[in-house]
Parts: sequence; structure tokens; C-alpha cells
Amino acid sequence: NPEKYNKIFNEAEKLAYDARKALERFDLKTVGALMNENHRLLQEIGVSCKELDFLVDLARDNGAYGAKLTGGGAGGNMVALTPGKELQERIASAMEKEEFKVLRTTIGGII
Repeated sequence: NPEKYNKIFNEAEKLAYDARKALERFDLKTVGALMNENHRLLQEIGVSCKELDFLVDLARDNGAYGAKLTGGGAGGNMVALTPGKELQERIASAMEKEEFKVLRTTIGGII
């Protein structure tokens, strides 16, 4: 349904612009909420999978500001946004307990 997909992609484009503005303000809670909304759109177009949805929910349930799949979807990778190392470690440990591989990263610098 081209009309449905056009609507979704237009929403995703707006989310990207809003995320950039939120990043410029260093408003991580808003960035997280936008990540969550983007993941919902990706689910709607069918590029997520049960494993990624499980990990996204696990990250959110453990306090991530936001989480979403990344890459081409249908398996692969997800990213979660946390406000600090302690929360990052809690989420990473929960994922490792479920036998998923975790790469811990940080971001910084000037946007």
C-alpha cells in the first residue's frame, strides 16, 4: 500500500529532524522518545523481528530513554540510549543474561 508507506516514511523523516533538534539541545529524554516512536514505525513496515522487539523492550523496561533497531532490520542490531554507565551496565547485563552479544559504547563531543 504505497499511501501507507509514504505516510510512515514522512513520519520517520519528521522524527529525524526532531531528533537532530533534540540532540542539539542535548535533550536525551526527547531523543529517546523519538527513538521509541521510530522503532514503532519500523515495526509497522515489518522490518523488525521478535528478537529485536524483545531486546528493545528489555532495554526500555530496564530504564533506557529509548531503544530501536538499527541497520536493515529483520535481525541484526539495536541501539539503546541510557543516561549513564550504571544504567548502561544494567541493561547490558540483562541482555547478556539472555545470551545476546552486547557492545558497550559512549558518545560525546560537540554536535
